[in-house]
Amino acid sequence: MRDKPTPYLSYIGLILWLITVLAHLTYHFVHSSDVGLGIILSVADAMLLIYTLLWSIMGIIELSKLRKLRMRINYHLTKQRITEDIHRTYSRRLSFCLTINGIYLFLVFCQLIYVIYQWEELMV
Repeated sequence: MRDKPTPYLSYIGLILWLITVLAHLTYHFVHSSDVGLGIILSVADAMLLIYTLLWSIMGIIELSKLRKLRMRINYHLTKQRITEDIHRTYSRRLSFCLTINGIYLFLVFCQLIYVIYQWEELMV
């Protein structure tokens, strides 16, 4: 078997989601008399929301790859190409990767619902 799987795309997505949340909170809680700053924060908030939602496609692709890898490892176990210990090690690592990916996709789904309900407010 190859190296241990790592959910790089989900890690990037979680960081992007965190930056989006921080930008959104900054936009809502920084009340400035400067109209230009308000416009810049509004555009940054809307663009980050769009980028994060588009990055979820990468999370779905990663989920698909992780599921295929899990099926391949189970197949190798049934054909006795790997031992039970190696299978257990890879299964634990895959469970961790799937958990991280699931958390990321759940957060993006919540963000999508927020965007749908707050559509009028988010129009730039």
